[in-house]
Amino acid sequence: GEDTVVLCTGGRTEKGAMKLLPQLPEVCFVEVGDFTGAALRRAAEHHLRHVVFAGMAGKLTKLAAGVLMTHYTRSKVDLALLADITRAAGGPEDLAEQIGNANTARHAAELWDQAGLLPAAGRELCARAARVLSRFSAEIAGPGTEPLQVRVIMVDFTGQMEKMLLSGEVSMSVIHDSGIYRYDGQNQPVDFASPSEGVMALEQVLNVTPGSKVKELAFAYV
Repeated sequence: GEDTVVLCTGGRTEKGAMKLLPQLPEVCFVEVGDFTGAALRRAAEHHLRHVVFAGMAGKLTKLAAGVLMTHYTRSKVDLALLADITRAAGGPEDLAEQIGNANTARHAAELWDQAGLLPAAGRELCARAARVLSRFSAEIAGPGTEPLQVRVIMVDFTGQMEKMLLSGEVSMSVIHDSGIYRYDGQNQPVDFASPSEGVMALEQVLNVTPGSKVKELAFAYV
């Protein structure tokens, strides 16, 4: 059997992780939503050796801050942490201040990208998140059990198409992300058209874990 599991926060993240880790079979990739801690416990129970966590900037920022429940209603992105990461990655103080006032973690990642700092800052963010998950893995490891070896990778799907739209390289695009609306009213050369029936602005993955003691309540909520 395989000794590696790739924990993904959602379907798009899973597809992105598969492209980044083509050497691993499909069975290694698992969607865990916001239940990172529970997923690590299950990985330890099944005596896996390696865990790769794949997520976008927002989830990774929460993990780097020590928050394992990353649902948007339960925790917030620590922009001060992202500003500190900017400095640690060699970014100037004015960029760190911009990051500290960013709208979202993805916005911060875009500012890193514009400044040419995304590779270095992304590595620092992943390293900090990995340290948190490694400490948690060491805590849950049983006596005489080797802790999980944790690696974190960051995936993103929105930047390239946005850049192409703003530059005029493409004239029309369908973007499944409400974050694009931050350009509305900002004197950018784009117009927005939504279906008359409405459009989904946010999707979330909800899971009922096998060991839950209140499954009936959880299913009722879902």
